[in-house]
Amino acid sequence: MRPTFGYHQTEGEPIKGKELPQVTGQRSEELWQRAKQIVADLGYTYEETTRKALGGAYGVTMRPMIEGQGEKTIAVATDAPEGHQFKTLIHEISHARLHMDQADQTESMHRGIKEVEAESCAYLVSKYFGLDTADYSTGYIAGWANADEETILATGERVIHNSNWIIDQLNPQTPSDEAVETLERVQTRQQQRDQSQVEQARETTPARSKPPLPGIGEVPQIKKLDHPTQHPTTRRTANKTTSLALHR
Repeated sequence: MRPTFGYHQTEGEPIKGKELPQVTGQRSEELWQRAKQIVADLGYTYEETTRKALGGAYGVTMRPMIEGQGEKTIAVATDAPEGHQFKTLIHEISHARLHMDQADQTESMHRGIKEVEAESCAYLVSKYFGLDTADYSTGYIAGWANADEETILATGERVIHNSNWIIDQLNPQTPSDEAVETLERVQTRQQQRDQSQVEQARETTPARSKPPLPGIGEVPQIKKLDHPTQHPTTRRTANKTTSLALHR
């Protein structure tokens, strides 16, 4: 049986006033999979749901109040446009890192500041990867900050640090499938040319000539990953303090 979480155990986007315009841009499937991998690396379970099930929210981050009695979960409403789903997932990842896993430090933080931080990160990361969320994000941030410029500026350092961390995780060092295949084709052609040159050299080289030095003409070997889109990230141990998170 799944535990029921109280309001104080969740972080998310409550609906405030009129509905903001949804983000309608497209997301890269590879980028989407990498974002979900971040969720797993943070120790959370990813779930797909609907806005109706979330009471109108686009996403929610939850953590059980008592350790071991339930899973840490990030849920996203997949009946929203794909671009909005990506923005929401980054918003929830930000809640997980900045608020849920640092509950002992952020418990007294005003809810509005938490929402400004999470949505600011979602905006910056989405923008970096070519997805413009300004129409939604600016209204959302202004609503939670009550248009207070000082409140928004006060979150700047944490927002920039967290956004850069997420971008680093979404920018893998390992090559994609397409990149690996291209390199393998180049490698094969190079090996064929090298083999042909070796055979020609054998036909024309005197018997007592010295063999070529090792490594000359060799092509670096490329190891194809089993799951190239699931990139290694620096795993961090989730703070074991108890709490949860909700995003509408």
